[in-house]
Amino acid sequence: LTLADTNPDGPETKFLLWHLQETQPALVLFGGWDPVYKFILDSFAHRPMKFGVYWTSSGGQTDISQEMPKLAEVVQQPAIAYQLFCSEGVAKGFQAARLDAYYLPLTLPTESLGLAERAADSPFTISLFCSPPEYKRKNIFNSLLALAGLSGNFRLLLNGLSQDYSYRVMLAKLKLPYHDLGWMSRDEDERQLLGLDLGLQLSFAESFNYVAADHFLRGVPVLVSPMVPVVGFLSAELRNERLMKAEEKAHRLPALLTVPMILFILPPLFIVLMGPAILGMIDGLGGVIGR
Repeated sequence: LTLADTNPDGPETKFLLWHLQETQPALVLFGGWDPVYKFILDSFAHRPMKFGVYWTSSGGQTDISQEMPKLAEVVQQPAIAYQLFCSEGVAKGFQAARLDAYYLPLTLPTESLGLAERAADSPFTISLFCSPPEYKRKNIFNSLLALAGLSGNFRLLLNGLSQDYSYRVMLAKLKLPYHDLGWMSRDEDERQLLGLDLGLQLSFAESFNYVAADHFLRGVPVLVSPMVPVVGFLSAELRNERLMKAEEKAHRLPALLTVPMILFILPPLFIVLMGPAILGMIDGLGGVIGR
């Protein structure tokens, strides 16, 4: 679980405390770390309830130094029974130091969704979606410079980047045709993804790129950096999915070929096989009648 409101006296925290009190789960797994989670740990210090933290950052992120204080607090919490990491390298590093760390890779559903039809004269739509804390890591400026060199009819979709004054100036100076959707709800995000032609998610370092994954699962090609693990994970999954679809089509092929075979192959075959015998019978009957 992850709390959006991290105020210990806020309604979300109070509801969570009540919910845990009522349900008494065997394990509570926090997504990352916030000081309010320490407050929750202390509230259930004498209950038979175990707690864990799932860390989704990698050791190679350029901004990992900003997260070090939180990680240091996690590893010092005696009430944290399970420390899980989506980065195998981080998990192995802690395991080598004999700490209770576990590698738990992130997983995604692989059901692809259909893309919306695009009119021939509509612009080629490119997305550049990321949150403000990721501007440094996502290589935004280099992506804008690359887009400035494009020609043709295209449009850049953003989710709040132009609200930053410096990037708004760069977008104007580089003469990039863009439309900023602002921060979107999940439903609006889903709708916009289905109308995209290409996603830009180039990163200096990344542990797991949910935005790239969302694009992949909807069949939208994405330009990403080699260090993004989701690329390898999803490429294998999507490759297996394509193979299964090809096998399904191969299994349906005999049934689809039955009608063309009956209409176009069997009649000529009957003519070739039975024709000489029928002609011989006609000649024979003709000879008998002639006598």
